[in-house]
Amino acid sequence: MKMLANKVKNYPGENPFGDYQGRNFPDKKVCSQFYPISTFWSLFNPQHEIILGSRGSGKTFLLKMMRHSMLKRVDDANARELINKKEYIALYVPMHIEFVSKYTRPELVPQDQVKLFQVAFNCLLAQSLLVELRSITDDILDEDSRIKSIFFLVNRINDIWFGGSELHSYDFKELSHKIDSIYYNLDVETINTQAIPTVFKHQICSSLLAVKPIIEDILDYVEPIWIICVDEAEFLNETLQRCINNVFRSDSNRIALKVASLPFYHTTLETLIDGISVSEGNDFNYRIVDMDVNGRDFVNLTNQICYQRLCSFIPELPRENSLEHFLGVVGNGDLIDYYRNEVGEQNATQEVIEQKIIDLFSDKKASWSENQNDRRKAVYDKYAPLLFLREMYKRSQHGNSKPGWFAGPRTVRKVTQGNPRLFIHLMNNLFEKAKKSELTTKAQHEVVMSFSNDICNSTLALESLGPVINDSLHSVASILQRKVHDGELIAASSSFTLSFVDDDQFRKHRRWIELAIAHSRLIVDDSVKKNGYFPDTKLTLAGVYSVKYWLPMRKDTPATIEADNLNSPNTYVVRTKGKQKKQEHTDEMQESFFKEMI
Repeated sequence: MKMLANKVKNYPGENPFGDYQGRNFPDKKVCSQFYPISTFWSLFNPQHEIILGSRGSGKTFLLKMMRHSMLKRVDDANARELINKKEYIALYVPMHIEFVSKYTRPELVPQDQVKLFQVAFNCLLAQSLLVELRSITDDILDEDSRIKSIFFLVNRINDIWFGGSELHSYDFKELSHKIDSIYYNLDVETINTQAIPTVFKHQICSSLLAVKPIIEDILDYVEPIWIICVDEAEFLNETLQRCINNVFRSDSNRIALKVASLPFYHTTLETLIDGISVSEGNDFNYRIVDMDVNGRDFVNLTNQICYQRLCSFIPELPRENSLEHFLGVVGNGDLIDYYRNEVGEQNATQEVIEQKIIDLFSDKKASWSENQNDRRKAVYDKYAPLLFLREMYKRSQHGNSKPGWFAGPRTVRKVTQGNPRLFIHLMNNLFEKAKKSELTTKAQHEVVMSFSNDICNSTLALESLGPVINDSLHSVASILQRKVHDGELIAASSSFTLSFVDDDQFRKHRRWIELAIAHSRLIVDDSVKKNGYFPDTKLTLAGVYSVKYWLPMRKDTPATIEADNLNSPNTYVVRTKGKQKKQEHTDEMQESFFKEMI
């Protein structure tokens, strides 16, 4: 397949992949790069849901696009049906850290935190409502009908929110200014809310509950479900989470909260009422939005991102398989194709590869392989990827030799692990390389290796436990690396379980493991994100760690590693003859895993 990346060589302009933080995108850019994954349409339902996804998984895009003002820009039959049926109206309320931090200061008692947060939340919700009302009324084609609808909406909402205070103009902008006056004058020092209209001081969503009947009547919506999209709820402390839970437990009034958060960050089920809690399955549901790296959603999304960001200066880039056309594909894109590209046809036949594998087996296993009826499946299919990795790693260690191994669309997708933000970040680096030189497989390998190292190193900066996560994952990856590359060839992967001596040790490690999962450093099954981490949970190193430590990007045959071996290097003292000078040496972590038994 022709590599279109070479079309950007010497391109002097801005990198189209330079911005990969979705919260900063204007609505037009969000729409242009939106691909409705299968999860998206199913979010339009009447259930309260906590939407869980690792950082960069696209939660913000999903929630922003549920709004009427965004849906009407989507050229899709599902979007048109949702708008025409008038069954759902979605409002977007982001919980930015700068917003939340004002109401979670340590000097504020919980009651005051709740009081301030409820007012602030109801203001943001009211502003979001006005945005959507403006969008809905803009679609009324008859000018007289549109003007009348706006007049009645503004007048009636003003009566309910602000007690019929004077209006200088009958438009949504004046209501918005009144809300801004409340929001920006909210005094966090004196906690004085006496001058604030009562409707904004009740439980969250009260600003909507008060006006939704008259809105439905004026706009001819018959009992729609109002979906409140609460983004970045990981910034809410347990006190403010109880405000969310209170809505879960209350009469829904045809309001459904969709609360986006990182896994393990919604830490309480208590409500604002002592002794009353919520439960998953009864009051709310969990929804996982992380994408399978091999699923059609991620393939289609990555192609959409490539096409939208590149098509302006690569006119021949097709909408389908855009990533493949940009990076090019060796052969069919399989591991054997990239291996053959490095070692030559004669050294990449099935017979030669099988014999190399058997030569690396133990005597017992080599004898076992000779008696297999389907040797292709038992030997080649299972162990060839490990052999390829070993051989390419050896090549990379010889002088300036650099194989073109971590390259191609499948590898790029695997390394970014179904995470759109990571994907755009890596594409940013690949595009920069393509501007300077031909993006060969060796050049792609170099970029992927550098990117993976950078992401792994950035683990140090993850919240307060960054150094612990960094050291622990380095220990695990080093152990797995030795299993893959040293001694006899045995089944191995990037997966592992941790063995704990007691419950105290498990609790000690649990927090850093959950943070590593939330920040895409460890990969787990969806059930773990819902139910929590347990001692027998299988963990898989993220793709960037597989690249940095030359590990196979697959999840089978997990190793068992003793938690004692993490963050506890063996240190010993050597006395230099004559000077009696002490020198400390640190051995690599001692590995402990159950080797494959035949």
